[in-house]
Amino acid sequence: MQFKDKVAIITGGTRGIGKEITLAFARQGANVTAVYHSNQEAAQEMLQTARALELPGRVEVKRASVSEYKDIKQIMYEIAGIIAFTRSIAEELGSYGIIVTGIAPGLVKTDMTDKLKAEALEEYIIKTGSKRLLTPQEVAARVLALATPDSRNLQGQTIIVK
Repeated sequence: MQFKDKVAIITGGTRGIGKEITLAFARQGANVTAVYHSNQEAAQEMLQTARALELPGRVEVKRASVSEYKDIKQIMYEIAGIIAFTRSIAEELGSYGIIVTGIAPGLVKTDMTDKLKAEALEEYIIKTGSKRLLTPQEVAARVLALATPDSRNLQGQTIIVK
């Protein structure tokens, strides 16, 4: 259990990519807090899934709202802010042995991508090197790798996963 007695906080941790990341850390023994915005049903499903799997780590969910997006320009400002926040908090917490990295995945097959127009989705897929969408499991695997001491030299970086 690579993350036994470690703590992970996963924003958006009850659905899609975040759910997979939450479960991946808990499978490795971490105590995980999965933060969600408004979908109480998904949060409860996450807890039921974690309990049913009898994971070695503990999973809890917390509701918190960190943003409300109004338009694409606002989203771009928020992304820039998240990247700057990642760097800043990494500098602040690095001396305590806390690893802080960001993940910027391309489109991932989740319930959110199911709502996209087929033409737009196909146009995006054609432009990716793999010619397909990522899976939540692939993103979770990258997050676990970045949380290990071997990735300490990536402290404060935002990693693009496509």
